[in-house]
This record gives sequence, C-alpha cells and structure tokens, in this order.
Amino acid sequence: MKIEQKLDFLSQGVLGWNQEKRREVKLMEGQRIFQLSDNQYDTCQIIEKIPASWQRIEGSLTAPEKLVQDGRVAEGMAMLIRQSHATSTAITGIKKGLGAKQPDYEGYYLQGKACRTVGFDFEKTYEGIPFTLIRSLISAYVRNRSIGYLLFFSKQCGDNKWAYPLLCEFRLSPWLPEGENNHEKALPPAVFFRWKTQHGGDISQFSKFFNLCRELDLQEMCI
Repeated sequence: MKIEQKLDFLSQGVLGWNQEKRREVKLMEGQRIFQLSDNQYDTCQIIEKIPASWQRIEGSLTAPEKLVQDGRVAEGMAMLIRQSHATSTAITGIKKGLGAKQPDYEGYYLQGKACRTVGFDFEKTYEGIPFTLIRSLISAYVRNRSIGYLLFFSKQCGDNKWAYPLLCEFRLSPWLPEGENNHEKALPPAVFFRWKTQHGGDISQFSKFFNLCRELDLQEMCI
C-alpha cells in the first residue's frame, strides 16, 4: 500500500473513531427543554417536585420593581446563602452606577423587607439549612415573578459539580441559545432537564417531571 493510501486509510479510521465517540457522548448526555408558562404557580409546581434528596442548588433571583414600589422588598439589598461544610449568609448593599439610589438598609434591617436579590451556592449537609427550606424560599420569589436562573443538581461525582447524574435548570428570563449573539433570537423562559448516563443518570428518572409538564400543557422546545 502506498504511503498516501496508508495515510488516507488511517485518517478515515481516526475520523470514524471520532464520529463514533461523538455519537457515544451524545447518547451518554441528553436533555429535554420545556417553555415555561406565564403562570408562576406552574413553575413553582415543577420546583416543588424536585426531591429533597437532591444535593446542590446554585443561582440568583431578583424581585421585580413592583415589589419595591409596594414596599415588600428592599432596593439594592442582596443576600447570598452559602452552604458546604459550614453555613453562611451574607447581606450586602449594592449601588449600581452613578446617580443610583442608596441601598435600602433601613427597609431591610428595621422594616422587615426582604432582599431584592437572593443568590444560592448551596450544598445539602446533615446539619445546616434544610434543602426543603431553600426550595420553599425559591418558590416564594418565583411566585412573585422574580427573574434569574436556578440550577438543581441531584448530586455530583467527586469534586466536579458538572459530573452529575441529573440537572434541572430554570431560565426565568429571556435567553440566547449557545453561540447566538443576535438578541432578536432571545427565547422565552424555559426549564431544562439534563441527564448524564456515565454518572448514573437516565431519562426515565425525569418521568414524573415530564408527566407534570404535560399536565401543565407546557410546550417542548427544540434547540
């Protein structure tokens, strides 16, 4: 066999192997996406469906301006709930740009208003804030039309949080598909159900979520 033929043969073999690996990875990772309705109570039903046995929550929610005007949340006040080996809650005031209002410290500390923004870097532990309490706090913000994003991880394998079996992601404001820069293509709020079979995840483990989405008449999205 001539050297050119050998090189061509080897390249075809490598190409074929790469294609097979891509197909294998695609089979090992899957997702389904559903467009969320305008009814925040529908979204809360999905959130409350997430089992208390899941391990991790990340994300950020910001309450709408109407709640500021109604005196229910403190403008410029943010809370970060962090839990891993220990639990900590940080409260900060954020002033955005010149001319912006001062954070409403008095509203938060003296008048019982909630923080306008709440962030989560939360891992369930045997001692500490219960997963169910954080889930209920999230639902309260979502019911009041807060925007932001949320990631719920069933668990993680080792130290890599992205080595998960199951992931439920909420995008609660318009978003762009990966690689898109055209804001005219922004898509409506959605919930993503993702699984990785190499880490023990399977599409069947989301069956109760898919049934709920059908009951709520949510439209499946193809990206």
